Amino acid sequence: MCGRFTLRMPASVLIRQFGVDAGLQLPLRYNIAPTQPVLQFRGKGGARQAANLHRGLVPSWDGDPAISNRMINARADSVADKPSFRAAFKRGWILIAADGFYEWQKKQPFYIRQKSDSPFAISGSFEHWHRDDKTFDASKLKLGYAIW
Repeated sequence: MCGRFTLRMPASVLIRQFGVDAGLQLPLRYNIAPTQPVLQFRGKGGARQAANLHRGLVPSWDGDPAISNRMINARADSVADKPSFRAAFKRGWILIAADGFYEWQKKQPFYIRQKSDSPFAISGSFEHWHRDDKTFDASKLKLGYAIW
């Protein structure tokens, strides 16, 4: 799956497409890289919520944010079995807003988007983590995700 993707649509288009008013500042982004925050949607209590999440999964048993830049993609056929992704996959899924992504062949990037140039969603899993295992500080709670 993609390592980098784009979200170039104005907030009004995303609200119309996904049916959620994110209430977030959404700058146009042409190269969303691992570890950067990105817009995601998830269901909670029957309602759809939007938020910016850290891109890169930190397994709850690890807690080291340095691993997140390597944990950005999971294979759909093994996400339920891999120790790094298993708990997040069982917890639920999220939708990551995008309107294009980059794939590379022989050091040449190719930009892939819908012919209509409309936004779409990429499926992913999320995980809660915090840096200090001894005391829980809600201000340090992070959400990370991986695409599958």
